[in-house]
Amino acid sequence: MSKVCLLGGTFNPIHNGHIITAVKIREIYNFDKILFVLNDIPPHKKKPKITSRDRLNMLRLALKDINNFEISDIELKRSGVSYFIDTVSYFKEKYDDLYMLIGTDQANIFRTWYKWTEYFDIIKILVIKKEEELYETLPFEYVDIPEVIISSSEIKERVRANLPIPGLVPQNVENYINEKKLYR
Repeated sequence: MSKVCLLGGTFNPIHNGHIITAVKIREIYNFDKILFVLNDIPPHKKKPKITSRDRLNMLRLALKDINNFEISDIELKRSGVSYFIDTVSYFKEKYDDLYMLIGTDQANIFRTWYKWTEYFDIIKILVIKKEEELYETLPFEYVDIPEVIISSSEIKERVRANLPIPGLVPQNVENYINEKKLYR
């Protein structure tokens, strides 16, 4: 039986905050695997301007040398909006001990998620603190780890302004962003 944690997102771009948080969660919960699930068209955000192919390539670069980190492109293979409940249901058939990780930002709007009540029957939901406090009272498991304050929005703004981004993303991701002239 594998103990797996799903970490979904647009990863636009993947950054060191995602990676550091996933490493800490893996260590605390002794997960066999952290599965990064790349969203194509998320229901709570606009479709990213950067192609899913570029975002997938950046994920591959960022995670290629990290043991027990894998990438799923299942949501890229679906047409239309990606509802995470469909992804969770798919992976529940593969893994008995399944968790997902969200931030307080998503926890606080969790009741707006498609079929939100179904999650509690099939997956354990871990919540880490982000910029805002958790005020939702649903049966989440709160994980108290130091917040890594790096935002994809800040990275994109810095790239647009021709400012350096060392330490914010892995070096190979920064190279990819520069080579492809992304976020300009």
